[in-house]
Amino acid sequence: MLGHYGNVSDAKLKSMAQHRDFILRDLAVNEVVATDIDEALGLSLAQTVTATISLPPFANSAMDGYAVRAQDVASVPVVLPVNDDLPAGSAADRPLLPGTAHRIMTGAPLPPGADAVVRVEWTDAGTSHVRIDRSVVAGAEVRPLGDDVSVGDELGRPGQEIGPADISLFASLGLRRINAYRPPRVAVVATGDELTAVGAALKAGAIFDSNSHLMAALVRSSGAEVASSACLSDEVSLAQESLIEIAQRADLVVTMGGISAGAYEVVREVFAELGGVAFASVAVQPGKPQGFGFLNRTPVITLPGNPVSALVSFELFVRPALRKIGGFTDFDRPRVRAQTTTALAVSRDRTRYLAGTLDSLRGVVAPASRRGSHLVAQVAGANCLVEVPAGLDDVAAGSFVEVLWLGS
Repeated sequence: MLGHYGNVSDAKLKSMAQHRDFILRDLAVNEVVATDIDEALGLSLAQTVTATISLPPFANSAMDGYAVRAQDVASVPVVLPVNDDLPAGSAADRPLLPGTAHRIMTGAPLPPGADAVVRVEWTDAGTSHVRIDRSVVAGAEVRPLGDDVSVGDELGRPGQEIGPADISLFASLGLRRINAYRPPRVAVVATGDELTAVGAALKAGAIFDSNSHLMAALVRSSGAEVASSACLSDEVSLAQESLIEIAQRADLVVTMGGISAGAYEVVREVFAELGGVAFASVAVQPGKPQGFGFLNRTPVITLPGNPVSALVSFELFVRPALRKIGGFTDFDRPRVRAQTTTALAVSRDRTRYLAGTLDSLRGVVAPASRRGSHLVAQVAGANCLVEVPAGLDDVAAGSFVEVLWLGS
């Protein structure tokens, strides 16, 4: 299933598109499950939703007022007897007689014989008789049967992301459950004996494990579930044992760190023994070392360990993988073009990704002022990634650049 993809010391760089395609081509989509609509937010719809009823299911009043025949109020002012009171939810089965009115509330069914509603503001608000001061035409303030949805309308397609308005629509159609793809369960794996659990005492030479928290948050923000979060020992045999166990409970394993060309690269050493994962140098900065493969049929994506590298790699490679596994048909973040507020450095052979702040109203983007894949504070307030293609002569301030919109 996996062809040879070189290793991280290869001089030849793989393009971002090549590595992404290498990951996506062998991923399977999760199974379809019947899902309560209140649990479906953010999932991928797995059925075509066709309306079996019209919305609204009956003609009803768009305003509080009086149901009338338009011809009876053609000449105003006019006083009409009020023969019925129609709150929302009433049956409205009593016909409107010529020359009369029914007091009616917003959403109440239009009684037989009525063809218009006069707003209460245009009357004296009477209860036994009502004086009407303005004429209306037939259809005024009436929501017709099927004005929003007609029987047979297609209202949802497989692969679309289910949003709050979709859930409201499904409920309006009387759908308690819909078919959706099961969201991916992701095992998040940090590496390094130098990592210390947040909240524990920090020893000399150690740092707090921020990577697993970063990746877990990214996974959840993409609509997937965190099946487990662990930190591997640098001892290869222990790491191997842990990874095999972790992979059994996940749809995808994401590791951070341990894949560069130096010593103590535990993930690379584990898969040198187990096989199944191919490593590559990818033409992106940050995030050059990458890997992908399978551990007992569970896909594994290996990322660099520096936080900014891990974040960029997630957006380029992990998020599209989660979207495919989760049954979505669109894998990519929205892209826009904006003018950079500062000049940007260009790489000869790698596409650079810089955290930035996009002002969508002004159409400008302010890239982070400092470089470094370890500078996580630089991305904490970012809402986008600025893409700087390889091989450009320069990117001057005011130039238009591609921006991956991360939201918020």
